[in-house]
Amino acid sequence: MSTQKYIGMVLWFGTADGAKYGFIEYKDELGKEQSIFFHKNKISKPSSLNLDRFTEGQTVTFLIMTTPQKDR
Repeated sequence: MSTQKYIGMVLWFGTADGAKYGFIEYKDELGKEQSIFFHKNKISKPSSLNLDRFTEGQTVTFLIMTTPQKDR
């Protein structure tokens, strides 16, 4: 398993039917623009933060963890 830290920008965040999810745009290690889907339930945060809402254009720091196909 490997983990890579990125800084990106929230493209969109929706709360339809109580499901909180969105997309983040970032540049990969080669500088290529990428986007990734995220769901609020998969966010780890310090207990002092309230992350019920993200705003378009907000800068975020996040980790992407990858595992070998056989471990999924």
